[in-house]
Amino acid sequence: MQDYERQDRQDRRERREAVRRHVRQQRLIGLIIAVGCVSFLLFFFLVIPALRSDHRDKLSPTVVSASPTAAPVAAASPTPSPRPTETGAPEAVAPPRPPIVDKPIAFGAERRKQMAEYSLKRYGDSSLVLVPKVIVLHYTAGGSWESAWSLFDSNAPNASGIPNDLPGTSAHFIIDKDGTIYQLLPLDLRGRHTIGLNDVAIGIEFVEEGSGGSSAAVRNILRRKPQIDAGLELVRWLQYRFGIPTKDVIGHGTANESRYFTDLEGFRNDHSDWGAADVRLFQERLRELDAVNSAPLPAKQSPGPPPAGDAAAASPSTAASEPAAPAAVADASPAAAGGQDPGQQDQPVHAGFFTPWRWGGVAFLVAAIVLLGLLFARLQRPRRA
Repeated sequence: MQDYERQDRQDRRERREAVRRHVRQQRLIGLIIAVGCVSFLLFFFLVIPALRSDHRDKLSPTVVSASPTAAPVAAASPTPSPRPTETGAPEAVAPPRPPIVDKPIAFGAERRKQMAEYSLKRYGDSSLVLVPKVIVLHYTAGGSWESAWSLFDSNAPNASGIPNDLPGTSAHFIIDKDGTIYQLLPLDLRGRHTIGLNDVAIGIEFVEEGSGGSSAAVRNILRRKPQIDAGLELVRWLQYRFGIPTKDVIGHGTANESRYFTDLEGFRNDHSDWGAADVRLFQERLRELDAVNSAPLPAKQSPGPPPAGDAAAASPSTAASEPAAPAAVADASPAAAGGQDPGQQDQPVHAGFFTPWRWGGVAFLVAAIVLLGLLFARLQRPRRA
């Protein structure tokens, strides 16, 4: 009898030990599965995007150079004199005015009256004076600067659903694929290119078809060294002239989030050209150039008298107004531009990966996989004999 009881106790101990071993094995298997899944997710969400981002950085230049194919240019303003730094370091030279071709669009008395009425409805004042605080990037959704220029010169009513919606769209600059910069409006005159910001924003259009959507269009622009170099030169010069910080160099696709956005009638931009990720790439290049050879930004200035060669020197009755890209202009409609707005078809896809919502998503997936692994291990635990 005693032998039987002793054997029974030993059998129970062995069964318990077998159960413990089995549980440990199942938990180890679950942990291995969870770790493998987490490693895959981290590689997929962080490593691969980082490599792609680095590859995109290599596609677009970071050094500003004058375009060798630029067309004949108007007389350039004198290069600003060197400005001493507060630390006593070698003097930094302000960015020079890039080569700019004056190509004013019609902006006579009737169009000025329309712009004044538009400003009164949208911003609460009937002034035509632009006080630059923001630079807005667009692309034309067309293959040539002439097509965009013709659209803005025509002052055609904006196809916004509002009868006889005038003035027509216009921006201050167009940058051709070969790097030639065309100025269409004086820098102290408001144009119509971005809802909510036309009273404070300078509009810059990059020539680009945009058939593959907004993200593809911006990548094409960044790959064209003459064009992106000219864009960086122009923006840095405007920043220095008007004291505009890099954070206020934005895209049409991010205009609604600008700290200066105002529209008394409640309109909002519905374009996606130059979205948040695209603008970050452009801003990074500006900061890199600033770190190398830029003078400190001066205090904000009023537009004041334009330098020699500026389009602002045009007489008031024929002052040019710069064209805004048909599909890139907030107030412009695809129909008016003669095509469909690619920004409406495709949102930027290469958003930054170090954003709160992406980190939250990764953390949620990690937690879910760990819990699933533990649950799997527990369900596989054998019952006691």
